[in-house]
Amino acid sequence: MSESTYKSFKMKFVYSKNFKTKQESAVELFDYVNRWKNWRLHGAWVYKTPEGYKEEFSETCFEGDHQYDTLR
Repeated sequence: MSESTYKSFKMKFVYSKNFKTKQESAVELFDYVNRWKNWRLHGAWVYKTPEGYKEEFSETCFEGDHQYDTLR
């Protein structure tokens, strides 16, 4: 994890929340990582989500033929 990513994680997740139980923190952590990994806009992909980029890449490169689509 890069230092800037780690800093963002600490600021947005660790320091901004108070958890009552370990289970609550685990569920919140899973949700946070899922949103960050799958739904955040990414500058390298022209500010698309990873899911949006995969979909566009699949349509562009494989022209609807998902036989060779390893991204899904």
